[in-house]
Amino acid sequence: MGSFGTPLARCRSYQMIQRPNETSIFVSSPSIVVSYSTPCSISVPAMLGVWRAAAARGWRTFGLSAGTVARQATRSASTHPTHLVSAADLAAELEQPAPPRIIDATWFLPNSGFAQPDGQPRDGVFRTARIPTAAFWDADADSDPTFSAAPHNLPLPRPFAARMAELGVTAAGPVVVYDQHGIFSSPRLWYTLRAYGHSTVRVLDGGLPGWIAAGLALDTAPLRSSPASPSAEATGKAVQGEAGRDHEVLAAGGWVFNPSMQWSKAQMLDNLEPTGERVQVVDARSAGRFRGTEPESREGMRGGHMPHALSVPFAVLLATTNGVTTLRSRAELRSIFDDAGVDLTRPVVTSCGSGMTACVLSLGLLEAGARDVSVYDGSWIEWGGCSDTPIVAAGADGGVVAVP
Repeated sequence: MGSFGTPLARCRSYQMIQRPNETSIFVSSPSIVVSYSTPCSISVPAMLGVWRAAAARGWRTFGLSAGTVARQATRSASTHPTHLVSAADLAAELEQPAPPRIIDATWFLPNSGFAQPDGQPRDGVFRTARIPTAAFWDADADSDPTFSAAPHNLPLPRPFAARMAELGVTAAGPVVVYDQHGIFSSPRLWYTLRAYGHSTVRVLDGGLPGWIAAGLALDTAPLRSSPASPSAEATGKAVQGEAGRDHEVLAAGGWVFNPSMQWSKAQMLDNLEPTGERVQVVDARSAGRFRGTEPESREGMRGGHMPHALSVPFAVLLATTNGVTTLRSRAELRSIFDDAGVDLTRPVVTSCGSGMTACVLSLGLLEAGARDVSVYDGSWIEWGGCSDTPIVAAGADGGVVAVP
């Protein structure tokens, strides 16, 4: 039986909350304990239901799993700064005179374990329950509309600066990003802010499920909608002209764009035949898609991978315990990358299906000790959809074959 928090046998009292088609949840007083009869993943709506039931009874907290505590303790003792923050540490920081700005960066991947709940808008859960003071960021709405190859990519400078001003985010101010999955889409905003010069942005390890599991307060006051993204008119003006003002507008928020963090298709092609040492390319897609043995989800997309690329499916970097998904320990991450042939001392460019989970790889790489990590924003949706890009796939003899 998987469990976290105080064992049931040591609880003064407990109650079982049955939910149709979901695992039974045991709740104790004065702390809340969740216990599963089988290994499973509990949904955020289910966790919110337990949180509300417990709050109504005046009970205080969920306990964190031993595995999560151990991973966080390992990071605290590490030799280089972490890009993560635990729920407990974030809660303490929110009580300080200059608390971090909190941003919910949830994005949903259709037809997957990260799919959007039926009938819910993208910010549906955010409107009903969120970490206190949090705002919402939409990866698709806040991206470059001129780059049609991928639906979410780095936004243009002026719309980015305008959006950050609306969210109350500056390059110098503390920022913590999270998502409703645990760790999945929040690294995309983490990467975006870093590309525009924010050096201390952190990801909430465990996201909203981890926050709920720690028994921390939620803001449940209903919202009509999350803060709006920059208008289409404003975005259009940024696209059409006044590019010379980009530096001025970014400087107002302390932003400085670092173009080396965003690789283009042209750079990726040049990297196949470099004049010097080839930059490592690490692919976050599943092993089957990388090998070309699983079909691509988009019609007309070729399967396989870029020549010389290395495969590290993003999911292997994550550990889920009692419904809370966190990044693995630094030792585990180093082992995973070493087994895949990744040299952490050399530059790396990450890629995936559309630029989302490449950022999970980037986060894992930096946590493992890498120093020079960029993202190929077009990723496979661009590379696999073009006719001028070389692709290889697994061959019958164990080698690779060119894909026409």
